[in-house]
Amino acid sequence: MVKRIGDREYIYVRHGRSWHYVGPLSNVDLSGMLNSPTTSLPLKGGAGHAFVSEKNTGFTKVLAQVVGVIIIIIGISIISWIGFALPLSLFSLSPTARIGQHVMVFGSGSEILAVFPSSMMPYNGGTATVIINASNTLLKIANQSAILPALRTQVMEQLSAGEQWLNSSEVNATYFKGNYTAYRAVLKPGQVLLVWPYRITGVLPSIYMEATITQETKPQGVEFNYASLLLIIPLIAVGAAMIWGGIVLFRWGRRK
Repeated sequence: MVKRIGDREYIYVRHGRSWHYVGPLSNVDLSGMLNSPTTSLPLKGGAGHAFVSEKNTGFTKVLAQVVGVIIIIIGISIISWIGFALPLSLFSLSPTARIGQHVMVFGSGSEILAVFPSSMMPYNGGTATVIINASNTLLKIANQSAILPALRTQVMEQLSAGEQWLNSSEVNATYFKGNYTAYRAVLKPGQVLLVWPYRITGVLPSIYMEATITQETKPQGVEFNYASLLLIIPLIAVGAAMIWGGIVLFRWGRRK
């Protein structure tokens, strides 16, 4: 068989199921080979001669296709993971925080619990879901409007810890409503929940308060995370290189 590679032609002969390289057409005397058959041709092991097996070549091609597909899948997986994680990694978002506290009630209903979740929010935005459960006491509820105007600024400044007991003389009792043993409210920034355990109904009265604070995502003023970007760029390059390399390897395996 004569095979052209580039601008040169080469001679191969078949022996059984294997092909053997003889040499360049320009260096082989075909008429001499046909007129004088010989078994002394350097079909194996000679310098400058290669042994080529159809079986081995076919296996290599199939293996190249399989490995190429695997590499492409890995590269696509890396790019897909980056696409999913990119919005979460490039921007610093505040997670949801849950705060629970058990408060004992003392006295005869002359103190009022002020709950101010905004002091625990990392940014001025979001909401706080406050759940109040009372044991052996009845509750009345109001908002910050019940605080006396002359004392409102001072009380708001003191609420830096998120909750504080106020005296009944600091509020207007007519603003309080209800007769609760449990209460749930959603507070926006700046809002205060006032809880008044006005009637003791048993031994060891107490209030359990749980505040779930959720930070809203704002379209502006979000902190950009450059450190994550430095990690993501090399991963994108690796994924793209694996996809390209897998395609090249797969196409080589399919080439006849």
